[in-house]
Amino acid sequence: GVDLAWRGVGAQQHSGVGGVKSVPHVAGRVMGRHVQEGKVIVTTAGGEEVEINKGDLVLFPKGLKCRWQVVEPVRKVYRFE
Repeated sequence: GVDLAWRGVGAQQHSGVGGVKSVPHVAGRVMGRHVQEGKVIVTTAGGEEVEINKGDLVLFPKGLKCRWQVVEPVRKVYRFE
């Protein structure tokens, strides 16, 4: 389950356009995200691809440059450090 400290911190939905949306992202600070629904492929500036699915809890280090490709509509909660 998700630590209760995550509840109410923030939430977002990304539905994509035509089922797929690609979004550039730069982590300005350490971020944690818990994916409650959907699927995303994150590609780092160095070319590493990571698939993030429902139930995954991920941490993005400060300064990480990446691109989010929304494969299935995503609902997530997040927290900034």
